[in-house]
Amino acid sequence: MEVTIQQVNKRFGNKQVLSDIDVSIASGQCVALVGPSGSGKTTLLRLIAGLERVTSGVIRFGERDVTTLSPNQRGVTMMFQRSLLFPHLNVEQNIRLGAKQLTPIELDSWLYRVGLEGRGRSAIHELSGGEQQRASLARALASQPDFLLLDEPF
Repeated sequence: MEVTIQQVNKRFGNKQVLSDIDVSIASGQCVALVGPSGSGKTTLLRLIAGLERVTSGVIRFGERDVTTLSPNQRGVTMMFQRSLLFPHLNVEQNIRLGAKQLTPIELDSWLYRVGLEGRGRSAIHELSGGEQQRASLARALASQPDFLLLDEPF
């Protein structure tokens, strides 16, 4: 499904953060936003995800205008630079937050894909920073979003 951003502007108070952004992302395309710190990359991702409201402009997924839809109505998962795992839950429980209907085989498959096989019962504090990031990625992918937004994933 294509993502279309038309004439999007974002202001925080008197500060203009994004001005007249026009972007089309074709279905299946992978896009990287590159720019200096403070240039609005994260803000644009947050607008697409619905975590921030546009000041003006339109965001469409296919033909559907999602500009004013809440995040849970968009089919978007956003993965942040920090892993944002729940420390009181183990790895398996954190992944299941994104996809409650996972079978044990499916869960094991996600753990394998991100290099955490056998770590499902591990506490979050037992994982390295990289392993925590991979557990977050497994949670994001297991939810099977229409769009996955990665904010500084490396």
